[in-house]
Amino acid sequence: MSTLLLCTSANAAPKVVASIAPIHSLVSMVMGDVAEPELLLNANVSPHDFSLKPSDARAIQNADVVFWVGPALEAFLAKPLEALDSKDTNVALIDAKGLTLLDFRDGEKIAAAGGHKDAHEHEDDDKHEGEHDHKDKQEAEHGHHGHTHVGDHDPHIWLDPRNAAVMLEAIAMQLESIDPENAETYRTNAHNALSGLQSLETKISTELSNVGKKAFVAFHDGTQYFEARFGLNAKGLLLDNPEVSASAARMKSLREVLKTEDVACIFSETQFNSDVTATLTEGLNVKVEVLDPLGAGIETGAGLYGELLTKLTGSFQRCLS
Repeated sequence: MSTLLLCTSANAAPKVVASIAPIHSLVSMVMGDVAEPELLLNANVSPHDFSLKPSDARAIQNADVVFWVGPALEAFLAKPLEALDSKDTNVALIDAKGLTLLDFRDGEKIAAAGGHKDAHEHEDDDKHEGEHDHKDKQEAEHGHHGHTHVGDHDPHIWLDPRNAAVMLEAIAMQLESIDPENAETYRTNAHNALSGLQSLETKISTELSNVGKKAFVAFHDGTQYFEARFGLNAKGLLLDNPEVSASAARMKSLREVLKTEDVACIFSETQFNSDVTATLTEGLNVKVEVLDPLGAGIETGAGLYGELLTKLTGSFQRCLS
């Protein structure tokens, strides 16, 4: 992201691990030239079905801090992080105070204005302050239309740039606490990155202002936060769970939506098989576009986040224009 000016430091840096490419990008913005965090998952791999390699496990064990979203997204990290001696090593960003969190959507019941109505700000009380222990959340899985989600909220939190701003501040605070010699650098980098995010949000809002009312069908909840922030109009979801194939009843219901509603587009996602979208739209005059919530094909690092949101913006523009 060209507007994000990062600082340098010659001081020794902590060993930092980030789970997915967008989180790695935010951490990279804050760390600047102090050091480069290690990335666990390439952006072309879905975190829903990833398994740790031995080298990944070693990186986690040797890390001073691991930044991840939380067990609802990176279930493969829950047990390894729970086993670590220090809770300070385990920073689940979905616990950051001030996030806007959205409930999982029911794909069959999304209405034009109702798909994003369950947003609320994350509340931080005494039992959560300074904690990143997710044992309770792991044990409290919530059933939802034939499958389960860990926790109450859609974990794709980074696709709202205001959530990204909250996470930048949380990342900076954590790095300052474990590496006070570089604290000023982290604060300055985070401040500059926040300015860049504000500019990016304004630019995207302008570019999507003419397509916000046009209806589409999303692949799953992967881009719900982006849709909600920029006023986009999802008419349905192909899948509630990307690991479970769409039922015949769901396909029939969505075919009816595509036939009877003024739906301009249906989206697939880079990390999942798109054959089902081709089947769904066969014989219908509905465009198909690919969305990428993780940043596949984008160079990793501080610039990935801005390019990711810019590419999402272009995908919505092409499909809904």
